[in-house]
Formats: sequence, C-alpha cells, structure tokens
Amino acid sequence: MTPFKRGRVRSKFKTKTNIKSKEFEIKDCVTSDVSLNGLYVISEEKPLVNTPCTINLILDNGIQKPISIELKGTVARIGKDGFALTFTEMDSDAFMHLKNIIQYNTDTPEDFFQECKKRIGFK
Repeated sequence: MTPFKRGRVRSKFKTKTNIKSKEFEIKDCVTSDVSLNGLYVISEEKPLVNTPCTINLILDNGIQKPISIELKGTVARIGKDGFALTFTEMDSDAFMHLKNIIQYNTDTPEDFFQECKKRIGFK
C-alpha cells in the first residue's frame, strides 16, 4: 500500500488507547498505525460506524510520566482485527504530538514533509 492510499502518510505506531462514547467504552486497546487524519485500533469490540467518540492516546516511554492526548473522532470503518477512527477535532498540542509521532515513525519521511507543505492541519 502506498502511503497516500488513504490520503495521508501513515506510520506504524503502537500505543495504548482508551476510547469512549455514549454507546461504548474500550480501555487499554492498542493502535497499529496513525496518520494526521485518524488511526487504526486493534480490538475485539467493534463499535458501529459513524459513532462519535473521545480518543485518549497514552504516550508512555517508560521513563517519564505518561502523556494523554485527547482527540475527538468517529468510527470510520470496521476491520477483521479492529476498527478505524477518523479525527474530527484536536487542539494544537495534540496536533503537534501526532505530527512528531508520524515524523519519527514513518518509513517515508520525505513524503510526510511534502504532505505537511501541501496540507496544513489535520483535514
């Protein structure tokens, strides 16, 4: 798959994630990849597509106190081993954390830099 197949450069990145909505709450699931537009979560639970939710990414390097990044999103699609979330809202700190995560974990940093020049923001 090319890095732009879904419109944004994606990085393989595993981190603990908590997801909550009015209909469900999933704790301690793990991401498999992330982009500035969304992420994929490994989970046996499969919420309904288009369900709005709050996403908390837990960044823990094992040395410092973990950081929790809060984002708003919706369930975009269901997969065999989990589901994809599309981001709908984030503050500037969350955006910068995501940008750094992708920049330092992508196999195609040149593509990511080009993406950042062409598309400002997360949409």
